[in-house]
Amino acid sequence: MKKIVFVHQGGPGMASYRYRAEIPAAALKELGHETAVNNGVADVVIFSKPMLNDPEIASRAKADGAKVVFDIGDDHLTHPILGPLYNKMMALSEMIVCPTRNMAERVYRVSGRLAEIVPDPYEEMQQRPHAASGPAGAKLMWFGHQLNLKDLVPWKPILNGIRIVTGPATTQHIQWSPETQTIELANANIVVLPVRAGVEFKSNNRVLNAVRGGCFVVMSPHPSHDEFRSMLWVGNIATGLRWSRAFRADLDGLVAQAQDYVEKNYSPRVIAKRWEAVL
Repeated sequence: MKKIVFVHQGGPGMASYRYRAEIPAAALKELGHETAVNNGVADVVIFSKPMLNDPEIASRAKADGAKVVFDIGDDHLTHPILGPLYNKMMALSEMIVCPTRNMAERVYRVSGRLAEIVPDPYEEMQQRPHAASGPAGAKLMWFGHQLNLKDLVPWKPILNGIRIVTGPATTQHIQWSPETQTIELANANIVVLPVRAGVEFKSNNRVLNAVRGGCFVVMSPHPSHDEFRSMLWVGNIATGLRWSRAFRADLDGLVAQAQDYVEKNYSPRVIAKRWEAVL
């Protein structure tokens, strides 16, 4: 069993802190490893969302005999400010990990380094499928970081009444929190997740949580969405909303299938076993 420390200098309000540090650390502890976030003695130190002082911390960890792992979730590899920091961290790391194949391929194209793939786990509590419940008009929901609100703009005319849950700080929309997310998913029927071009490296964690919350998902084509094509709508958003209205009676069965798939492939324990294997 290993002593594993995750280093992420954000907090629980950041999705990457939860998916790439807090949840994996807890699940690895259940498998018998000694884990911590941002403190402790370690055999392996895993850095996510690097800050300017992370290369110094990584260098000290290496000098103390620990293995350094760099977990890359965002494509900042050629960013004029963040790119040099990412390059430093890659140079210090014995291993690179990414949450998606697309991000791992990007790392290889830019740096020539091979990366292991460890997906995000789900975090949402499971609710019964309820995509077909309530009045005939589906209750729509979108949730995510406010930087991604731009994804909704092209579809705004057809999203009347959609409830938008976002943060980290907002006065115009519903303020995100884990509790609010759960409540809003319980009250929604369909989660709408349009995606703009240029973010193909992103993971599917919002899909996982929407499914766990019992909702059907209508989402844009994206590398991380393709595996759900037999269970959820992946394609044009307007067509997906029309389809979901026409086949409303089928939605809860499809959500139940998706929930089984998510549990089999994305539970914290499954993802912890993947971390265990690559480490």
